Amino acid sequence: MGNIFEDMRPTGCDPEDPTYCPTVFHVPRRGLGISMGWTRKEDDLILARHSEHTYLALRQPKGISLPANEHVSLLLKALSTRLAGKYLVTAIIRCSDFYMVDKDGNRRDGGDDSAPANGNHSTETGMLTPLPTIASPQVWRIEPPCMQRMEQFRSIREHFDALVDMHRPTGDEEFDKSAKKHIAIKFFSDLFGLEYLKNYIGKITFFARFPSMMETSAVDILSAGAVEGWSVTLCSSKN
Repeated sequence: MGNIFEDMRPTGCDPEDPTYCPTVFHVPRRGLGISMGWTRKEDDLILARHSEHTYLALRQPKGISLPANEHVSLLLKALSTRLAGKYLVTAIIRCSDFYMVDKDGNRRDGGDDSAPANGNHSTETGMLTPLPTIASPQVWRIEPPCMQRMEQFRSIREHFDALVDMHRPTGDEEFDKSAKKHIAIKFFSDLFGLEYLKNYIGKITFFARFPSMMETSAVDILSAGAVEGWSVTLCSSKN
């Protein structure tokens, strides 16, 4: 048990920032999926299913949830290491009273199907919180690494390195480098489904031209650096 807002300051977040204030939302009469004829006379009552034959009656319900904004997302990410594998209450429904009823609206205060006598009290006087929404933020989840995905990423990196290899080969190295580039081109063509696009946009030569494009870029960068250095030398000698 804990409160993420109590741990905000160490992460650099200001708990007084209004962007972290909870969002209040109206709980519609049909919002919990239960509607019966006798409830039409009860303007401040909403039903939630409790069991097959009983329902939870909520008086003056009010929904409160965490705001869905970037600030809260960053806070959850900042707490992801310490709270990995934990769960978070993302929303609650507060009410002035709640109790069990049957399908005819008869109150059921006793027996195994009855609700807790006092419920979960909130800090607000006279308010109860019987229905929380609990979730596991994605950034808090601990999942074992996917070996298949890791292998795919490793293969992508190896083939990309083969395409952008700027090493000047000699002799047998040139043949080996050319073969690796050909394999890499086929790999990316299959990965992006380029063979299936030929009937629509013609032959795609991007990956075939990519190595030469990288070499041209490198030459341009070196040339630009040489010119820059030359201009600096001229300025220095002029002074």
